[in-house]
Amino acid sequence: MKQKLLILSASLIILNFSFSNAESPLPDNILEIQPLIEQSLDLKNYPLGRNLPYSSLDKVFNKYCSVKSIEEGLAESEQKYSLIKDELSINSQARLLFFKRYKKIILDIKTEESEMFCKQKVMGYSLLKKIQHEKIHNSTKINKQPLSTKANQNTKTQQIKSTINQATSRSLPSTDVSKEKKVETGLFTGKKIGPRELTFDHDKEPLKSPSEIKLGENIEQSIYKTLDLLLSKQLLNGDEIKLFNQKIKIHYTTKCQPLRGNFQLINNDDGSRSPKGIELLVSLCKPLPEIKSLERQLQHILTHELGHYIYFFRDKTTEKFNTICRNDKQNTCAKGDFYSNYSQENKEEDYAESFAFWVSQLDNKNSEKEHGSAQSQGIMQKEQYFNTLYKHLNN
Repeated sequence: MKQKLLILSASLIILNFSFSNAESPLPDNILEIQPLIEQSLDLKNYPLGRNLPYSSLDKVFNKYCSVKSIEEGLAESEQKYSLIKDELSINSQARLLFFKRYKKIILDIKTEESEMFCKQKVMGYSLLKKIQHEKIHNSTKINKQPLSTKANQNTKTQQIKSTINQATSRSLPSTDVSKEKKVETGLFTGKKIGPRELTFDHDKEPLKSPSEIKLGENIEQSIYKTLDLLLSKQLLNGDEIKLFNQKIKIHYTTKCQPLRGNFQLINNDDGSRSPKGIELLVSLCKPLPEIKSLERQLQHILTHELGHYIYFFRDKTTEKFNTICRNDKQNTCAKGDFYSNYSQENKEEDYAESFAFWVSQLDNKNSEKEHGSAQSQGIMQKEQYFNTLYKHLNN
């Protein structure tokens, strides 16, 4: 082991983690080589003020880890970073605390399963880079998440269910479909994963006939189109889209029922929340839905579910929205001030449904007539709320 470490250390210094083709006793799997790298770096005592060699680590992970494990590690890193970034931006002691904590977590990873090993290592080093590069800002007031006592304590999943019901929902504009494309993943080099590089947890087993297989293809293309729209309008950014890589699950049922979706939250032990994913349940009841109708429904329900993400993790002014049609937990608006029946159930559903309809009318010149804002004070206030939240669209 000592001989291997000396040879590896020399290779790291001379080749900057680019391993030579010369014969050497270096291991050829991530489970053995990564601990040697960490020993050569003396990661346990590595100082916050000196950047780790992330570009070289990038090469190692790309060489020895699967794209799936890398993407999952990066996505988990984004989730964890969203919980601590406010504290990092104003508190140098918090930066040091989290830097030490995640170094220890990286060194304590114990698993013989290479996929899990890669995922956890990528997550850890990605967080270390974000922590090292975080700048301290002077701020008057920031809503801060409490410091977590453990790095990964997920205990309870909360589901927020939604259903498309054409009998109670207002009309939706149509969408187009584009082709999927794939790119190679970057780690710490800043390369983004775009909407069309996302992969889905798609249960295709129930799809037997050519028409059902085509339905599955149309569903994926419609999801890509919706994510493209949200990104192009800057309603979500690339990092937020990336959070849902392999986190959008598509399932099928033979029951005759409307398209359904639910947004899942993870309630962490430290009191914080993080997004777990989105599930879509599609009926294979005959006759199968017409393509354009399916596109409209999928865009609406997926936008609705992502509206839940915005409510819980992006929008810092949701209390203003909550007061439009609610006084504490009681509705104060008439039925006509809601976009659908189930949006009356609670403030979260009202927000997500209002967001979905607001998105659907962004390029629709007749939106006031179609959605009723000219007649409904409540709906008009909700539209104005999102116009203000995303005021860049008015420029």
